[in-house]
Amino acid sequence: MAPGVLMTRVKMMAIIPARGGSKGLPRKNLRPLCGLPLIAWTIKAAKECPLIDCVVVTSDDPEILDVANQFGADQLIRRPEELATDEATTSDAVHHVFSQIPLPDNFVLLQPTSPLRSSYILTNCVNLFMSTDAVSVVSVTKSSESPFWTYTMEGGVLNQVVKTGGHFDQRQKLPTTYFLNGAMYVWNTAYFMTHGDLVTSSSVGFEMSNEVSVDIDTFEDFKKATIFFENLANRDDDGL
Repeated sequence: MAPGVLMTRVKMMAIIPARGGSKGLPRKNLRPLCGLPLIAWTIKAAKECPLIDCVVVTSDDPEILDVANQFGADQLIRRPEELATDEATTSDAVHHVFSQIPLPDNFVLLQPTSPLRSSYILTNCVNLFMSTDAVSVVSVTKSSESPFWTYTMEGGVLNQVVKTGGHFDQRQKLPTTYFLNGAMYVWNTAYFMTHGDLVTSSSVGFEMSNEVSVDIDTFEDFKKATIFFENLANRDDDGL
């Protein structure tokens, strides 16, 4: 399907939000990563996922939309500048997409700053969504530092961030915790339109390894992703 006006309703849509601006790493969504612009890795994963029917890229930047077109995006959405500021939320961008095209039955939000999320990982995540009848599946990674050992300090006094009524003195006793790695958010569209947030109390977690949970915001993050792809050719697995 050539980029244009999407007229038919689809079962599973991939939405890739890509702003032109970035303070941490300027123009990062177009920065070359092992031979491809950063955003191309996410478009590629979405196009290779057999459970995704349509790939939509939303951006305020004409150059990003042009590159998305070159790498096979099915639909290009020009985002208003007011929805591409630091204050605008990703949910705002999704709502704008849905104001422009017919609502899909479901959608998966894919941040282009998570290039290590392969089509294999993406397919497993969408499969979890479909097989469990969940209204929302969100990718997570095990926390390397437990929030139960995290404190604020006011006037030199330590205060637990997570109030437990006691202190854990052994790591083995700590509950396993997870953080959102930003790679994938799968949603039933009707439920999202009602609740509005990308994560709710109904969200199911899809665990990804720390190795592939890079969220590129700095040059150091970019370097880590580069090393991963350079080493991938010497491996037999899919990076899980």
